[in-house]
This record gives sequence, C-alpha cells and structure tokens, in this order.
Amino acid sequence: MTVLLLDDHTLFRQGIAHALTAEQGFRVLHCGAPRDALALLHRDHIDVALVDYDLGAENGLAFINRARQEGFSAPILILTAGLNLDQARQVVAAGVAGIFVKDQSVSSLIEAVELVAAGETVMDPRYYEAFLPPTDASANRPDFTERERETLDAVLEGLANKEIAVRMNLTESAVKATIQRLFEKTGVRSRTQLVRFALEKLEMP
Repeated sequence: MTVLLLDDHTLFRQGIAHALTAEQGFRVLHCGAPRDALALLHRDHIDVALVDYDLGAENGLAFINRARQEGFSAPILILTAGLNLDQARQVVAAGVAGIFVKDQSVSSLIEAVELVAAGETVMDPRYYEAFLPPTDASANRPDFTERERETLDAVLEGLANKEIAVRMNLTESAVKATIQRLFEKTGVRSRTQLVRFALEKLEMP
C-alpha cells in the first residue's frame, strides 16, 4: 500500500513515515508542502492520503479541495492536534474518510489507514457531532439484545473490535458478528453510519 503523508512538521512526518514503513511495510511518500503533495499525486499511485489540517499558511481543507478538483479519488484521512466543530464539519463535507487525532498511538493510526483503504470511515469520537444534520430526527428504538447494546456503547466510545472483545470477554469474531447484526437491525452498512444512526435516532449521549 502506498501512503502519502502531508505534514509541515518535519520530525513528526519523518517519525510517522518510519513507523508505517517499519511496522506495516507501507510505502510512504511524505512532504511538508501542498504543492509537493499535489506533484506526488500526479506522479505516483496513492492508495491513502494522510493530510495534516494545519499546514502553516495553508490548511488541509484547501489541499483536499484542490486534490479532488485535479482528480484524486483515493481516501483522505485528516490528521490533527484538534479541530473545532465547524472545521470538522467542513472536512466531512469535503468527503474525507475520517479525522484522526494525533494524541493516539501509531498502532491506532495503522488500523485507521487500513480501514479507510478498505472503504470504511474512521472518525474520532470527539467529532461524531460533525455528522449530525441541523435538525433532529426521531425513530423507534430497535429491539437490541444486552450484548448488542453493550457493543453499540463500545462502538460509540470509538473502541476497535479487539478492544471490544477484551472488554466483553468475547472473541473478535463474535464482536464482528454482533456488529453485523446491529447493521442489519438499523439498516446501515458501516460503523460510521451505525454511530450516526445511534446519535440521531436513539438519543445516545
């Protein structure tokens, strides 16, 4: 998998590039300026782009819009030390595959890259509200089992399947099966849609 990393902090960029290459064997192309990243998009096949939101004089949103205009269609994951809700809504509206906050571990970033490469959306729980529409919606609560309810709560906390399995003393396969049943009961097809459904329809905190 070839990953493009755009971040203007050299030490962070080099550290993440080294970690992704050493721990997962990704091919990482990294640079600190949007113009250089755009050149790489045209020169190489990129599977996933990791884009820092704060690029000094520019921001990641401007780069995303330019990249899309120039035909780049692969998943883009925003990296950030923190966004306000308006900024989060703007990048969601621009079609990013998710928002990843830099206070998380390298292993979490690797998992996020693999998920967005597979077509999933990865959203830090702090920004779930960015998916909410301006008006509230209501619907009847589906009939969840206790395990399904506990699993849904864990998904809302942003836990990965392995973490849910440890918490609930289940196998990871059992967790995946439960999440699939939640998809079926709520009529969604991804974890992000499940979170959105819970926040909009079930009055989840």
